[in-house]
Amino acid sequence: MRDASIPLFVPAYPLDQPLIGIDISIVIKSNNPYYRQVYLGYRYSNALEGIKPQAGDSILIPSATGVVGLIIGQIAKQHGMYVVGSAGSDEKVAYLKEIGFDAAFNYKMCGVNQKLKEIFPENMSVYFDNIGGDL
Repeated sequence: MRDASIPLFVPAYPLDQPLIGIDISIVIKSNNPYYRQVYLGYRYSNALEGIKPQAGDSILIPSATGVVGLIIGQIAKQHGMYVVGSAGSDEKVAYLKEIGFDAAFNYKMCGVNQKLKEIFPENMSVYFDNIGGDL
């Protein structure tokens, strides 16, 4: 959890208080008899609206090993997109490649602009801003 004294575009969650947010979910798989189905509601549908995935398009997902990045990457792959993710360690990069990302790179270990020129020699179709700042 982020220190509340660090200013960001959204306030830090207060300690010892319930987390409040907008999210609707359905459980995909569960052994609990109360939860037999799952629906990736609010975030899933908003992500698809913004991306409008097309087969053959390309997408760059920064912070791709986070929950949102992983979901967006899988959605994009299912729609036939060329999926590229950035991550902050070589282990995370290996994981992205293992789960089917077409390319991935460690933004801490390379010149990002040069790497993007290598991966996207012409251009990328979609940049999914998953971090709200510089890549």
